[in-house]
Amino acid sequence: MKKRTVIISTIVLSSTMFVTGALAASNGFSIFINGSKLSTEAKIINGTTYVPLRAISESLGAQVDVNNSQKNIYITTKTQVPANTNTVNQGTNNTPAPSNSSQIATRTNPANVGIVVPFEGKTSSNHVKGNISISEVIRGDAAWKIIYDTNSFNRLPNDGHEYILTKIKYELKSSANSEVAEEVSDYDFTLVSGSGVDYQRASVVLPDPQFRTKIYAGGSYEGWAAFMVKTDDPNPLLAYNRKRDGSSGIWFKLN
Repeated sequence: MKKRTVIISTIVLSSTMFVTGALAASNGFSIFINGSKLSTEAKIINGTTYVPLRAISESLGAQVDVNNSQKNIYITTKTQVPANTNTVNQGTNNTPAPSNSSQIATRTNPANVGIVVPFEGKTSSNHVKGNISISEVIRGDAAWKIIYDTNSFNRLPNDGHEYILTKIKYELKSSANSEVAEEVSDYDFTLVSGSGVDYQRASVVLPDPQFRTKIYAGGSYEGWAAFMVKTDDPNPLLAYNRKRDGSSGIWFKLN
């Protein structure tokens, strides 16, 4: 399966997430999706018709994610992959690959912040399926303040460099052996410059929650990872579980 994503920027949200639409004509009108009635209704506010975005999206099988810091709403729908598309591009035995690797999250087509990337592949002792995403990025002085406040012994970034903090979310949907806990950490990630050169790993005490844990099938975890980047590099990429030769893996933009 591949995912098609619609991004709606800077939208006013309510607790039920309404958006203008034409599915209802007056207050109290019911909403039907493919013949099934939703438990919520349309509303008319100041002459404008509103329908519940989350309820409609999820009834159509889409996932709705809200990034408050960026003021974005991400609606991700599943569509059928053509029969000649390879949906599992496994690398080494411990390198799960994006399940839609021919479409998104590659080095030449990295995923944006907030995009949920499904993966599937073999680890050293298991076969796993899940999702991974970058939910937040903090860079420069703001990142340094968080790192310094976490531990005042954390050192300043190198000359010409600054810190970049990323909040990573990992969901383990299923595994062949449910008794095995998968170990994930920031060491699974590599920061690569916009010109294609690996950065050295930043050695700092991370803010809580740190992206280091063990997780069983059905669980999810979100935590921080820290990297050091050149101040004049606007387009670094973050790679998750590349092969040793630098290929494969799941790639994210950080801008």
